[in-house]
Amino acid sequence: KDIKIYAMVGERDNENTVQNNRDAEGIFENAKIDFQLNVYNAAHDYPENSTEVLGEAIDWILGE
Repeated sequence: KDIKIYAMVGERDNENTVQNNRDAEGIFENAKIDFQLNVYNAAHDYPENSTEVLGEAIDWILGE
């Protein structure tokens, strides 16, 4: 499977949201799906450097 998933979540978001994404890491790993989780210093919002973070996510997904 050539599937990649990049998730972004603010560490001050709902605690279930953060934990659910951390739980997903194991699920995707077991399914042999590349999963990268970025927990950043924010609530339910994009980080201040969102352009940079989203660019890095796209580069990772595209394998660049």
